[in-house]
Amino acid sequence: MTGTALAYAVSDPFDEFAANAHEVLQQWLENLRPTFASERQPTLTALSRLFTETRGELLGGCLQAAIEELYRPQLEETAICCKLCGKQLKRKRLDPKLCSTLHGEFGLKRPYFYCPECCWASHPVDLALGLSRRRHQYDIQEEVVRLGADLPYETAAGHLSRLTGVEVGAHFAFDTLNAVTDHLCPEDVMPSRSEIERRIGEATTAGGNPILVVAIDGAHTPIRPPGGRAHKRGKGEWKETKGLRLYLCSEDDRITHLVSWHRNGDKKRFADDLARITAPSTFMPSPTSNTKTPPPPSSGPRPPLPGSAWAVSPR
Repeated sequence: MTGTALAYAVSDPFDEFAANAHEVLQQWLENLRPTFASERQPTLTALSRLFTETRGELLGGCLQAAIEELYRPQLEETAICCKLCGKQLKRKRLDPKLCSTLHGEFGLKRPYFYCPECCWASHPVDLALGLSRRRHQYDIQEEVVRLGADLPYETAAGHLSRLTGVEVGAHFAFDTLNAVTDHLCPEDVMPSRSEIERRIGEATTAGGNPILVVAIDGAHTPIRPPGGRAHKRGKGEWKETKGLRLYLCSEDDRITHLVSWHRNGDKKRFADDLARITAPSTFMPSPTSNTKTPPPPSSGPRPPLPGSAWAVSPR
């Protein structure tokens, strides 16, 4: 084959994507034909709802077309080297996967490779694309975590489904948020030291400096250990959820939130978290900040402050 003929034989990836995307667009437009054939004119709200309900078909198809062209080498791969022993591996099969994103659903057939000597398995397309093992991909998981952190799980899942057209359940919201929180540490969720200094300044009044309050409590919750392929989850056990809250009480009885943290764990783990939170280099205000802690009375119970909290000095 001559060089000119070869140039014509090798198509441009973008042209291939554009052709496939136009087919998806044409199919989506055909689905809208009954709307234009109806004698009754739809309102703007009806049209917007229709576009919201059907945009997943259009955008999901376009997303699939883009992936099939951008990742064609990985999708058509027939042999790779084992990452552990370097042995040449042939493709075992094509595994289908349904991917759900904020732009719609699409399916992929990914080459699967396995090394019997090392028990090493891989879907190279998953690694290249950064696919989640779940059906709902990371863009959906990110939004579920944002909503689930502020709302009840069922409400968060309902809002996401209504606004995006992606159907998710309360159990998915619960599992996703908890998978994220398992890897969090106090530094990930606590405000910065400068932000705490700003809040202290806002809580300071002409009548005096605010009082720093530390509230610590715990509650027992049933925790079931995760299961696996060969065994069940088991009965589980009761563990204590420990938490703390630091806030300021101003002279005018205003309460200003500073930091809060809670997790399941034992005393040592909670003590380590408390030490990190109260470390001078992280979150606790500097000695020159306008905060004060009342001295404990010589005898008798400590007087309660607004909100039934106890004013204590962090140790």
